[in-house]
Amino acid sequence: MIVQQDVSQVIALNETSLSGSFKAYYPITPDETKYFHSPDALTEISVKCDAIEQTDFSTIRTLTIMYQYQNKDEPDVANMRTIKHIHYNHWPDFDVPEGEAVEALYNIA
Repeated sequence: MIVQQDVSQVIALNETSLSGSFKAYYPITPDETKYFHSPDALTEISVKCDAIEQTDFSTIRTLTIMYQYQNKDEPDVANMRTIKHIHYNHWPDFDVPEGEAVEALYNIA
């Protein structure tokens, strides 16, 4: 969807752990890469974390998304895109942010 909709930023409000189990669909450390296959199995997608910036209320990752159709030997520049993944990490479970956390949320948007 990021490629189809020409997205440059993704904002995540959810926690990355659930019942003590870590769940992330993106790489979380610099130089880490995650690989995915499209449902039609014709496209290979990789997501690489290039940089991380930590603020008081969020983690901002620069991610490079590369997608390659299986019939191509090498990905070309047209098949690469860089996005910002902004993870707001102060949303309380079963509640809503208050005080400084709300102001930080507005600053993200």
